[in-house]
Amino acid sequence: MKCGQNRNTNAGFRIVGGKDASKHDAPWQTSIIVYGDNHVCGGSIIGSNWVLTAAHCVDQ
Repeated sequence: MKCGQNRNTNAGFRIVGGKDASKHDAPWQTSIIVYGDNHVCGGSIIGSNWVLTAAHCVDQ
């Protein structure tokens, strides 16, 4: 395996023992969507007007 390359290309290998979540299992979790229906990143609601996400998920 080369440096920086994941040996598992199937997403099923990334989560061990996981299960599908239903829509209301994590009400604090958000999906950042752009251009219609393209999920870009996730986020967490941390206040009534605040969502915390990673810096690379937003332009400015």
